[in-house]
Amino acid sequence: MLPRSLPSDIDLALRATLLDRPWWAGPRIVLLISPLAGLAIGSFGAVSPERAPQMLYAAIKLPLMILGSAVVCLPAFFVMHLALRARRDFPLAVRGVLGGQAVFAIALAGLAPLIPVWYGAVHSHRLAILANGALFAIASACSLVAVARAQRRSTGPRLTSRALLVCWLFLYTLVGMQTAWMLRPFIGSPEAPISFLRERPLTNGYVAVLRQIVGG
Repeated sequence: MLPRSLPSDIDLALRATLLDRPWWAGPRIVLLISPLAGLAIGSFGAVSPERAPQMLYAAIKLPLMILGSAVVCLPAFFVMHLALRARRDFPLAVRGVLGGQAVFAIALAGLAPLIPVWYGAVHSHRLAILANGALFAIASACSLVAVARAQRRSTGPRLTSRALLVCWLFLYTLVGMQTAWMLRPFIGSPEAPISFLRERPLTNGYVAVLRQIVGG
């Protein structure tokens, strides 16, 4: 049963006012909403019941990727606050980041119905990966807007807030890409056996993404 406060928390997240709710409101949205997008992402090639576990695996791993990447980034983000003499704003920044993660999950879930439509139109695994990458980029942009709005409550110089926002974008992009690569497959390939993780997960995800983009 879903919490009664979930709809109001979603509304607050989209208005970038989730800062007034308990800190766990953002992660709770991620845990409850992002699996819906995971089910859609994992539906590529799901033409038989035997492929259904891939959808379930993607639904489990997507919130782990979103929240896990944020947790990994937070220590470095704290160091950046220290370096820019903005330590007092770090608690606010953390709540803003958690709210941004909630917006990411909401945006991705909202875009999720487009994914099976695209899968039905194309039967290329590479194009499926690129399409999902585009949707992730859109959701990331929505998340960044939410974090930027939360930063407006900062008491520090505006230039410092902007610098920290850029630092967060850089950090989360790098860590998120590698985390997603380590937790692959999300989409799955009909030619490959169903698995929760691929063999050799600890490889370079950046090179793999570049190869997908250039078609190598």
